[in-house]
Amino acid sequence: NTVDITVEKEIDGVTTTRKINGLLNISKTSNISSTFTEDGRYRVTFTSVDRAGNVALQKTITFTVHKTAPEISMSGTTNYLVTSRNVVLSSSIIESFYGTNKITITGTRKDIDGKVHDIKEETFNGDSKNTQRSNTFTEDGIYYIHIHSVDEAGNESEQEIHFTIDKTKPEIIGIDLIDGKYFS
Repeated sequence: NTVDITVEKEIDGVTTTRKINGLLNISKTSNISSTFTEDGRYRVTFTSVDRAGNVALQKTITFTVHKTAPEISMSGTTNYLVTSRNVVLSSSIIESFYGTNKITITGTRKDIDGKVHDIKEETFNGDSKNTQRSNTFTEDGIYYIHIHSVDEAGNESEQEIHFTIDKTKPEIIGIDLIDGKYFS
């Protein structure tokens, strides 16, 4: 008997195929093992033909290997930057299995009086291998932004950034108390 094995691996929209042909079945039951280490969706098809030409029913198994965590990057500002302009923070989350990748953006803004305001939480699934979002921050304050991404296999990544927006001009106070006065 001979056993032919076809291995198809799909990742990022690209499918590769390799064949293992003509494995000889030397006993009533034969075992074969193979280790799959690369990320991808696998489809393995087994066919067998005996010496009389009888073809067994084809058997196919499918499984996914997913060991790589999402990759998060942010641009538009640097960590601990103090600026007098709006900040447009762009985030990029790279994940091959993006459809089930859950991304959460959270944050806070501490105002000049020390009051902490929550920034509206944004939760969404990836929409492409490189899911991108852009958020504009305009109000004065100290910002803390956190991005968390977890994929279907439980691989997760997170990034955070801190920056300060200060558009308010300094105010000089107390001058009017001494203006025009005589001092000894």
